[in-house]
Order: sequence, then C-alpha cells, then structure tokens
Amino acid sequence: MRRLKGKLTYANVISTLCLFLLLGGGAALAATKLKLGKNSVGTKQIKNGAVTGIKIKKGTISGTNINLGTLGTVPSANTAATAGTANALAPMEPTRLVGASGQPPFLDGANNVPPGGGLKFQPIGFYKDHEGVVHLSGAAGVGKEENPVPGLLFTLPPGYRPASGYIEAFRGLEEKAVIFIFGSNVSVSGDDLSGDVYTTAPSEKAESLSGITFRAES
Repeated sequence: MRRLKGKLTYANVISTLCLFLLLGGGAALAATKLKLGKNSVGTKQIKNGAVTGIKIKKGTISGTNINLGTLGTVPSANTAATAGTANALAPMEPTRLVGASGQPPFLDGANNVPPGGGLKFQPIGFYKDHEGVVHLSGAAGVGKEENPVPGLLFTLPPGYRPASGYIEAFRGLEEKAVIFIFGSNVSVSGDDLSGDVYTTAPSEKAESLSGITFRAES
C-alpha cells in the first residue's frame, strides 16, 4: 500500500484521467453532450443545407411559407400567358342590321316588325362568331301577296351563307312555315338564289329568325 501510495502523484492522476477519457470516457462525455434540452436548437445552430426535403414533415409548409416570386411558369399554362395579348381573341363583331347603311336591304316588302301593344321586337340582323358560325336574330314582317316574291326577306352577303350549293331549312313560327337559307351557287329555273333568306309564312305575317345558326361557307 505504501509502495502504491508513493507513486500516486498529481501527474499520475491527471495522466490516468486523460487516458480514461480518450479510451472510453470521452464517448460517454460526448453522449452526454448530445442530450440537448427542449427548444435548445435555433436557426443559428443549424448548418446551411443541413435540413433537406426528406427531413421536413408533410403538411408543415403552406403557400404562405413560399416566395411565389421565385417560382417559374407552369408548363401547361404557357397558353394562358398569351391572354390579353395580340394572340388573344379579337372582340366579337357587332350585329349587322338588315336595312342599315352598308348592309343588305329588305326585299319584296319585308321589314322589321314594328312595336305594338307595348311590345318592341328586335330588328333583323346577323353576325358571325369566332368559330365561323352565323347567328340570325330579330322578327321580320313578310311582304304583301302582290309583291314579286312574297316571303323573300333579304340576301346574306358572301361569307355569311351556308356551304356553297346547299340549303339550310328551319321551322318557322307560323304553322307549317319553313325558313329557307340558300348557300352560294344555288339557282332555280335560272334565278340566282345565293344567300337568300326566304319564309313560306303567309304574306303580311311576322316571322322570327332569332336562334337560327349555321356554319358559314368556307
């Protein structure tokens, strides 16, 4: 005991302690240091790039956490980016009113149905939409029986007619009445009917064209 006690110097104790820490005690001390307290790690303690996407819990990031200015355009939305530019659709053309200046005239006594009894009818007109479909509208009065072709209302200009060589037929308001619209290059007994809008309704009766549509000639 005396022999051992004589050799226990301060230097020996320190050397032994250091050896203990190097061989095993250091691991225990390191393990102790890794036991961090709750809420003890902040942004300053996290190394840049240390937190990856797989480490982030699902549902913890919302739109408010994202800088939208850093996001690019969704590929499938490229066409939407052209809205409001020169590539966007042009405004719809206005309705062309029959009988107005520069528009087709009424034929054989036809006219717009005048207002009466507190009722006002839409004037006869037509226009073509972006898809090349012609729309007719309004109420027309049929000419008198003594007119050359009673029932002939007006003639559609080229580009607003049914397909060349064909006739479109629609049911009229009057019982068994039919509205015929002739395409270009249609003739009967030598008479050119191209573009004519005709109704079989009795003379001096009203006929509505509202709701009639057809694809224009190409």
